Amino acid sequence: MKTKHNVVSTSAPVWIILALFLIAILTGCPEPVPPAEPDEPQTPVPVVLNASIVIAQILSIKPLTNVFPWEVELHLTDSQDVPGYVNLTRERVGQTLTARTKEDMAPYEAGDLITGHLSLAGDEKGTFFYLSNISHKGGD
Repeated sequence: MKTKHNVVSTSAPVWIILALFLIAILTGCPEPVPPAEPDEPQTPVPVVLNASIVIAQILSIKPLTNVFPWEVELHLTDSQDVPGYVNLTRERVGQTLTARTKEDMAPYEAGDLITGHLSLAGDEKGTFFYLSNISHKGGD
């Protein structure tokens, strides 16, 4: 007695999968969504490890509306090394530069002589001078 073997054809499901794949390719896949930008800029990263202790005269103070609430225009009169760091402001003594700071500049005004830590910060998008540990020259 002969028995019949049921053979299931696998060609139909392969064609369906191939057809769906071709439809996806021909209609195009959606573009990937880029990651969202952070709401607030991250703390700046130094270009190189650099720092200096400066004495400067404030030429102007301008309030900002971003992560750095103040922009200060300074005339550098002295720049001292900080051990273990590159001093990028030594060559700028006698020049005017603009710095940003998170410190409260309300007690200061144009003409004040200050001392503070100054470093060049930033990344591939740009650089700026960051001023911290600000005090009136002479400890006022």
